[in-house]
Amino acid sequence: MKRWKQWDTDQCPRCGEQEDAAHIWVCKEQGAKEVWSKSLATIELFLCKLDTDPTIVHVLMLHLNSWQSGEGVTYQPPRELEAVL
Repeated sequence: MKRWKQWDTDQCPRCGEQEDAAHIWVCKEQGAKEVWSKSLATIELFLCKLDTDPTIVHVLMLHLNSWQSGEGVTYQPPRELEAVL
């Protein structure tokens, strides 16, 4: 928003950290996390409606949540899915 001259500052309005494109995806403020969770629930529902293998859905959700939170993932996939990951 600062780049577009809409705001005087580049601080995130939710958490106060410097806001850039990457920050928008990983903001730790509660409201941002709620939007992230709702979005993932929508993706998960869509994948289930497509009859996606439940293990694939689980792994995708696990990794997306891990990426957003900045925490590592320790998950050993079933042998048949190792090549996919």
